[in-house]
Amino acid sequence: MKWPLVAYKVGLAIFFFVILLIAAMAVMPVLEGDISVEREGRGMDWSLENETITGRSSVWINNTGYLDFEKIVFDLDAEVLDDFHIDSTQRVGDISSGEEKKVDLIFSENLSEVPDDVKTHLLRYDTEVNVTVKMDGQYTFSLFTFTAEREDVFQWDAPFHDLSVSDVSYSQTPPEAEVDVSFENHYREELGFDITVEIFDPSGGVVGSTTETYTVPAGGSFHETITVEFSGELDHAIVRFEKEESGMSYEEEVEI
Repeated sequence: MKWPLVAYKVGLAIFFFVILLIAAMAVMPVLEGDISVEREGRGMDWSLENETITGRSSVWINNTGYLDFEKIVFDLDAEVLDDFHIDSTQRVGDISSGEEKKVDLIFSENLSEVPDDVKTHLLRYDTEVNVTVKMDGQYTFSLFTFTAEREDVFQWDAPFHDLSVSDVSYSQTPPEAEVDVSFENHYREELGFDITVEIFDPSGGVVGSTTETYTVPAGGSFHETITVEFSGELDHAIVRFEKEESGMSYEEEVEI
């Protein structure tokens, strides 16, 4: 009459043993460092298009553990200038035991959501962007969840790096004003942009204006003297830079 109770105890012990075995299979690879997340390459692919700033990178997830990964989610946080953040969440899905999988990570932000001081800084200065990647998921059978986090520093390369705009010089015969503009294109692609120079009189009226279109190859330098014809008394000038395909613009007031 006692055999059913003994069989129950034996079955319960076997059940707990299986649970402990599965737990050990899940935990040991983590403790031994057999589960890794590594980024591909050394940089991030940036783009400024359609009024959006986008960053793209890739990571490799290497699962040499004994169980599959399920329901993997990546949370990305890109921090610029210590106070501006771009967040993104991406669902990766499952990664089988023994599988090495490449995951493309993308985050973007509409330029209308980027503060003006941050946009100006990104246009003019190379900047370090701190990116935190947090991975959450679970093991097969939903027995355990796991979290892995990685921090990286990526370089943003400014299209108008080291921008210099001179004060306006002018002559009355002929009535022309000149402004010198120089910078280096550290952006990853050829830079197409417009420069508009407007000359104002003391009352704020426009007495001269011109718009010129230029292209600078990636890694190239730009140095140009822009000439504007005017009529009337001169007070100050506005020099405006516009990159149409991105929607980014910057302007600077200069003295005469």
